[in-house]
This record gives sequence, C-alpha cells and structure tokens, in this order.
Amino acid sequence: MKKYAFITGANKGIGYELVRQLAKKDTTKNC
Repeated sequence: MKKYAFITGANKGIGYELVRQLAKKDTTKNC
C-alpha cells in the first residue's frame, strides 16, 4: 500500500526535516 504525505512549509524548519526523513522511506511526497 502506498503512503502519501502532504507537508506545508517544506523549504525550512520542521517541514524541511520531515520531508528529508520521508525521502529516506518509500513515501510519495507533495510539498
């Protein structure tokens, strides 16, 4: 099953770190 993540503010701070961590996993991201 595919997982999706919708993260706002992904260019800095907590949002950026969340995207970075999710990028290590098999998650489809929408920033």
